[in-house]
Amino acid sequence: MGVLATIYYIYIVLVPLALYLLTWEQLIISYLVFWVLGDFIHGLFLHRWAAHKLWSPPIWLQNSLSLVSTASLVGTPITWSAWHRTHHHYADTKKDPHSPKYKSWAYILFKSYFHFAEPKRCADRFRNKFITQVTKHIGGVALVINLILFLSLEWAWFLSLWVLPVVATNLLTNWGINILCHPKGQTKNRLELYPIIFNECYHKDHHVEPALRYYKYDFWVSMITLLGWSKSERSS
Repeated sequence: MGVLATIYYIYIVLVPLALYLLTWEQLIISYLVFWVLGDFIHGLFLHRWAAHKLWSPPIWLQNSLSLVSTASLVGTPITWSAWHRTHHHYADTKKDPHSPKYKSWAYILFKSYFHFAEPKRCADRFRNKFITQVTKHIGGVALVINLILFLSLEWAWFLSLWVLPVVATNLLTNWGINILCHPKGQTKNRLELYPIIFNECYHKDHHVEPALRYYKYDFWVSMITLLGWSKSERSS
């Protein structure tokens, strides 16, 4: 995870430069890319599928999105589900990987790649050999894809289409979900945080019973349903 952390810290340093250089149009595009990474890749793919098996993406999509999640420094379905299932098992106790009751906000925000996790909790995700190999070489995969993007995109567009959305996905989701939705050892719904954590703002409901859809007009869930992938993996 050291490579992912290093890229993440470099991107954080670049954020002030990006905010200074980019036009309003580019910043709006950054937010739209952040919405895709934060709401679909993080929320629907890693959280509701990899960790909770609430829908059934085809294998080709699992593999493709695993590369995207790795490149965006969020992790693979194996690393993320191990981390998140550990969180649910020990929620708001001393063994919770990111309880703000026991961990500092700086640790939660900037050391997320080193949080405690129990790999035994994601044994089912090792069945996909492609994802297993991506996880085994996660640092190299992340580095190669990020270098390709850096070399392929004009500087301002690299900042707009990638650096800002990646930092926002990693920083704001940790801040919004793991800190603001877990005040004083409790879980809370924080609907006012929708613009930065999207479907994850129903966090208390999620801890009571994880669900694919928490509100009627969830765009990504509607797309998943339309494509016939909304059947729970547990029952497939």
